[in-house]
Amino acid sequence: MQALDSTDRRILLALSSVARRSASAIAAALGMGRNTVQSRLSRLEGEVLDPMDRRIPPAALGFGLLSFVELHVQQRHLAPSPNSCAKSRRSSRPTG
Repeated sequence: MQALDSTDRRILLALSSVARRSASAIAAALGMGRNTVQSRLSRLEGEVLDPMDRRIPPAALGFGLLSFVELHVQQRHLAPSPNSCAKSRRSSRPTG
């Protein structure tokens, strides 16, 4: 890890008040160039900061998991097996 200089410390201090502040907002608040702040943030995310994840899990929105599976088997292409699927099974609820 590279040692933090005064610019890195100023950026981290600005992030400590509002963690989701944009690079442009930090640059404007600190009187720095946006590209400078963005490159520093990219480096800091790899070394010091945890990257922010803005994906929303479907369960948080009330969406469950629903899947439909259809299987077509041509018997003549399969070797006979005592464990072969003689009957099809339908389920309207999750089975695991």
